[in-house]
Amino acid sequence: MPFLIEPRLKGNEYFERKFGEYVCTFVSEHGQVRAALFRRGDQLEVHATIMGGLNPGEVTDRFVTDIREYAREHGYEGRLKMIYSESMEPIQDATAPR
Repeated sequence: MPFLIEPRLKGNEYFERKFGEYVCTFVSEHGQVRAALFRRGDQLEVHATIMGGLNPGEVTDRFVTDIREYAREHGYEGRLKMIYSESMEPIQDATAPR
């Protein structure tokens, strides 16, 4: 599965305060969906963004099933929260070099 660690997000104090502990980032097969996964208490909180100006109905990449499978495999079955946003700009802005 396409899960990776983004060093700029790992241990980032801004994100730890705002979203919880960064776990990893999911990128769908053709890059249509990108999602940052955070541990908040006993939940896995997923901030998913549809990329490239696509509407949700236009996404053909598989992503919900992959993220649910990841959650199950890592002990978060039944404790997954999906949040959809229009842009990853807050994440990109917060991690931009200053």
